Order: sequence, then C-alpha cells, then structure tokens
Amino acid sequence: MAKSKQDLGNINSEILYLQTLLRQSKESVARYNSRLFKELKLITEKRSLLEDELKTRGTILALYNDGVRSGSVDNVSRELERVAIYEIKREILSIDAEIEYIENQLDQILIGVPPREALVDSKSPFEVRSQLDILVKEKDKILEEIERLKTRGLAYAPCDCYVVAINATDGQVVQTGTSIFELSPISQEDRTERSILALMPLERAELLKIGMPVEYRLASTEEKMTGTIDHIQFYSASNSDIYNDEGESLSVCPKCCQDCNSTP
Repeated sequence: MAKSKQDLGNINSEILYLQTLLRQSKESVARYNSRLFKELKLITEKRSLLEDELKTRGTILALYNDGVRSGSVDNVSRELERVAIYEIKREILSIDAEIEYIENQLDQILIGVPPREALVDSKSPFEVRSQLDILVKEKDKILEEIERLKTRGLAYAPCDCYVVAINATDGQVVQTGTSIFELSPISQEDRTERSILALMPLERAELLKIGMPVEYRLASTEEKMTGTIDHIQFYSASNSDIYNDEGESLSVCPKCCQDCNSTP
C-alpha cells in the first residue's frame, strides 16, 4: 500500500502539471488563431486593393497603347506601365500563397492539430489531453488497488497471541504461502500444554521476549525440545521461591543453593 500511495502522489503531481499545460496550450492556440484571422483579414484587404490597382493600370495601359499608335505617347512610358502591371500581378501571387498558408494553419487548428508555432512545450492540446486521460485511468486503477488493499489486506489473529516476528515490511510484495507473521498463543486458564521453569543470569534477561520461540533440554532426556516463552519474572537469590496462581511452589532450588541461578 505504501508503494501504491507513493505512485498515486507521483501521478497526481503529473496530472496537475498536464492540466496546467493543457490550459496554457489552449490559451496559446486561441491567441495564435486570433492572430491568424487578423493577418488573413489584413492581407485579403491588401489583395483587394491590388486587384483594384491592377484594373486601373490595365485601363491606363490600354490608353497608352492607343497613344503609341497615334503618336501621343512614347513606347518607354507604355512599357514602364506594363512592368508596373507585372509587379502587381507578382505581388498578388505572393499574397495568394500567404493566404493559402494561413488558411492551412487555420484548418489545422480546426481539426485539433495546431501548428508548432502555436504550441507550448511543443505539445498540442490533443497530445496533452491524451496523456492526461491515460494518467487519469492509471490513477483510477491505483485508487481501486488501494481500496482493495484496505478491504482485503487485513490479517485477523487466529487466537489471543503474541506477535513473535514480522517477516514483511509495509508495502512489500509477498508470494502466496510466505510466512508474514509468527504468533504465539497467550497462556489461558484452560491451557493443557506442559510448562517448565528455566533460570538464567539477570544480565542476559534482556535477550528474552514473551512469545519468543526457544530450545531447551530436560535433565531426563538428551533430546532438544522447543517451546515458547510465556512469562518472564525477575527475582533475587535471597528469595528464590516462585509460586503459580494457585500458590504452589514452582522452584525446586533451596535458598542455600547459589548455583541454581545459572541453571538453563
């Protein structure tokens, strides 16, 4: 779950970044689109003026042709007028190419694939939105996984017991059949298991924990046996008798025996 929450935090940060980038991209494309319309309007008006000038100069050239035939206009003036008409036609062709380029850019914006000049961070709103949709879906999956872990990741104790060992860390992936907890049942009044008393020096007592598995060997057998520490009690050699809940003595060492404190 810890890893899922970390992944969720990273995705939320990425989603926030892409949401900001998407907004900036839309604003950038809108500004560029508005600028293209203004340029198209201006250049169209310029072309219209050139068309009017071309018609006027065409009329003047026709008059110059008549003047040359009648001798009232020289050939140089007529040819200069003809050159001016060619220049206007060339400029109109250039404007037509520019109008076509602007209209193509407007069409790109219309279909959702704006030109690179209109973009922020070289990503179109379509590209950013696609990445955002993927991350949102991934976020939903992680949220589902977290909820699944919350509801299905609970471990219920089979009895009243001590936790002897925990073999997995928070968020660790474990395989089926892996031992995650080691538990030791708590002593109860109706418990029928046999218990023994072991004595050891005080300086080593900090090594013992309730519920810890231990190995021991009885005096009557050489075979090693295993058990669980159920209770820890500290006492001095001057008062070595230990009693159970019924008042029965559990210690068999006489007070005069000083070596029993080191008996395992």
